This record gives sequence, structure tokens and C-alpha cells, in this order.
Amino acid sequence: MIRTARNQDIKAIVVLGQIALAESRFSEICGVDVPLAKGILLSAIASDTTAAIVSEENGIIDGVILGNVSNMYEVTDLPVVTHHLWYVTPGARPGTAMKLLDALHDWAGPDNLKRHLVHDMIVDPEKSRKLFERRGYRLAGYLYEKED
Repeated sequence: MIRTARNQDIKAIVVLGQIALAESRFSEICGVDVPLAKGILLSAIASDTTAAIVSEENGIIDGVILGNVSNMYEVTDLPVVTHHLWYVTPGARPGTAMKLLDALHDWAGPDNLKRHLVHDMIVDPEKSRKLFERRGYRLAGYLYEKED
């Protein structure tokens, strides 16, 4: 079941965030600030401009997407929806990740939404590219990083 997150889901969402980070290439250089994450989730659950949506199966939270609507680059008049955390456990039902993405899109609403920006830094980029392109997304740039 896909539903809006509740305050009692925060602990499980933080755990999902920790698992997602542990599976990422960033796991060796950073960790999750649990008190900060809990505060952000509490704020997101109470907000009109941020959504916290979870997937729940048999009483267990097995996926989450946290996103918001804002003007692109904060200074344009182009509203976009983007996500900050998007993770589904390997044992979740097939299609759960896309259902969460669709739920975020639906939450944003067609009247407010001009663009939906997605990014994926954890799974295989080629696999993600194929999946997104089948859903109508197109590549719109690259992410560059430099370690100091």
C-alpha cells in the first residue's frame, strides 16, 4: 500500500535512509545525522510543499520517497517536483519504486507541476536510464563532483 507518511513512520524511514546510504558509493565518506533526519521528516510530514510517501506491506515500511515542489533554481517561475530520498528495499514488491514516484507526481498535482526531475545515485545508472526513458523521462544533464 502506498500512503502518506505519518509521524510514527519516522523511525522506519530513517532506517531506510541509513540502508540506502550504506548501499551507496557515499557510505565510506558520510553517515546519516539521525536527529537532523528525524526533524526534516517531521517537518515534511507537516508541510504543504513537501511530501513524505511510504510503501507499507504487512505493517512494514519497505519504501519511501521524500520530495517537494519549488521553483526551479528557486528564482524562476517554473515549478518542479524533485525528490531528496527515494529508496525501496530489495524485497519490496516489483514496481514499488515507480508507484512511489507516481505518488509524488500525483501529490504535486498537474496544476502546479511543469517538470518532474528525478535522479538516482545509488543503483546502476544504465538500468535507471532505461527505466526512466520507458516512463517518458529524458536525460537533461549530468552530475559532476570533485573530492577535496
